[in-house]
Amino acid sequence: MGSGALRWTRNLGLMAALLVGCASVASSQTLDSAVEWAILQGKAGKHEAGLKALEPYLSTTDPGSAKAWYVSGFLLKERFKETHLSADRSAAMDMLEMSIRHHNGNALPSAWYESARKALSYLSLTCYDEVVRGIQSFSPGEEGAILALFERHVQAERSLDASWSDREERTEVHKNLAKAFRLWFETTGDEGHFESLVAQYERAVEVNPDDVQAWYNLAVNLYNRGVAVIKSWDHTASMFEVMEMEEQFAPWCGRALAPLERAHQLDSKRKETLKGLVMVHMALDHAEEETRYKEKLAQIVQTP
Repeated sequence: MGSGALRWTRNLGLMAALLVGCASVASSQTLDSAVEWAILQGKAGKHEAGLKALEPYLSTTDPGSAKAWYVSGFLLKERFKETHLSADRSAAMDMLEMSIRHHNGNALPSAWYESARKALSYLSLTCYDEVVRGIQSFSPGEEGAILALFERHVQAERSLDASWSDREERTEVHKNLAKAFRLWFETTGDEGHFESLVAQYERAVEVNPDDVQAWYNLAVNLYNRGVAVIKSWDHTASMFEVMEMEEQFAPWCGRALAPLERAHQLDSKRKETLKGLVMVHMALDHAEEETRYKEKLAQIVQTP
């Protein structure tokens, strides 16, 4: 190959490299232009137009797209404040989490990064507030949606702080769902509602085995379920009906015993728990245990 041909080949290679470099700069300029355009659309209240302009830059996990994720998330957050559509909130949280996750490469200006965190925190709080409202107006069958919304809140909080613990909040959610099922059971008498009540308290103590109140409430609900059987007696009940009711009462007391004992282990001086243990052992004809807990209760009552 002649020297002219070699020069021509080298020039082609150089031109190709320059074109690739120019394409990269053009791509960056295009992204920045789209971001600036989307911000202007957002300021004008034209959220849809802004989101449309950023669509081509959202399908990649390239940290260079962090600005597009952030602005998209912010536009969706603002639209959610107007529409209250859960789909807008969920998409906004996804975009903001992406922008925060890829900030390690300093892909976002510091002010934008802090703004993304504040926006995600706000949306996370709206999720939790909706969980609380959902429990307050609860109907059986809604627990799945409530817990899914709580999980989205947890995901956001852990994106903001990897060491964040959901233990306290999760325990309270299950305890309050149990109370909601209790109200439904009192109204309907549906056995399914009562077992759901029990399941929610069991989930609460699984999350936090040190929650004395959850253990105690579980025991009380089980014991009272048996008491309700006894209260259904009246003067017309035959001897055989009375015997059958007694047989139904004992298993409920048996189920109440373990959670009561656990509550007592966690707080041995709690009067309510000791009274419950006395009553349950009395119902189960455990004379020695009944006497032992009566003595413990008397010591605590007498202690100034």
